[in-house]
Amino acid sequence: MKITILIISFILGTIFGSLFNVLIYRLPRDISVVFPNSSCPHCGHKIKPYENVPILSYIFLRGKCSACKSPISWRYPLVELLTGLYFALCVYFFYLKSQNTIFLDIGLLVKTTEAIIFGSILIVQSFIDLDWFILLDSFNYGGLIIGILFSLTSYGFVNIKESMIGVLTGGILPSVIYFIYFKVRKMEGLGIGDIKLLAMIGAYGGGFMVLGAMFIGSVLGLLVAIPMIVKNKNMQFYIPFGPFLSIGAILYMFSGNILEKMLWI
Repeated sequence: MKITILIISFILGTIFGSLFNVLIYRLPRDISVVFPNSSCPHCGHKIKPYENVPILSYIFLRGKCSACKSPISWRYPLVELLTGLYFALCVYFFYLKSQNTIFLDIGLLVKTTEAIIFGSILIVQSFIDLDWFILLDSFNYGGLIIGILFSLTSYGFVNIKESMIGVLTGGILPSVIYFIYFKVRKMEGLGIGDIKLLAMIGAYGGGFMVLGAMFIGSVLGLLVAIPMIVKNKNMQFYIPFGPFLSIGAILYMFSGNILEKMLWI
């Protein structure tokens, strides 16, 4: 039964991943996500339903447009696969792992839904940031509000007090770092969008999740930046920090609040 639920969760995740691909491509370009129908960016070929099956269509088409044979970006199946795995992982970790009966558990369902929504926002924002070096306010502010609403229930990751502390921590601490770095280096070390993203992360997971995301994200960012510094022989370049913060937040979420446990809180 659990295997069946996980398979369904994965398939549902890949379907949402296909939708996320539309958001990732269209929103930064200010194109409607409803109209027109999806088409090949090279030749304009209207993508048929059977050519839009998550992951499988990419395999059957051998990664090429059926009309002009132009390559289809590997980003599309990657987002679908990543989202499918994330959905299944959330269902297992936050629901099935703690579910001992066959009856529906509302508390676990709410927490699982919160984790899925949270990660979905981070996935979309991360891939947009990779392409455009921007993080959309609509997702940052919208996600922040949704995170606070979850905290008002008795089943969220944090309560309303912890959520508000997380918002303040995510907004104030990075802002201080931003202004100090800008004062010293005369350039942005952390974007305003990253600060808003951290405030949104805090709304879901509280102040400790913000700290965890910043620490893990900084380590991952440094690992990526070091080879670039060596190659360019200077530090005058930008890397999108949103994906690293997102990975840090998700890893922290699945760690079971390891930072609080380490501090005996």
